[in-house]
Amino acid sequence: MSVKTMLAVAERISKGQSVKMPAMKFSDWPLFCRCLAESRQANK
Repeated sequence: MSVKTMLAVAERISKGQSVKMPAMKFSDWPLFCRCLAESRQANK
C-alpha cells in the first residue's frame, strides 16, 4: 500500500469516520501505525 493511501485512511480513522481497511502486507503495519499516530496528533 502506498504511503499516500495510508495517510488518507489514517486521517479518516482519526476523524472518527468509518473506513474500509485496504489490504495491507505485514510490513506495511508499522508505517501505517505511525501515520495513524501522526494524524491523531494533528487533529487534537
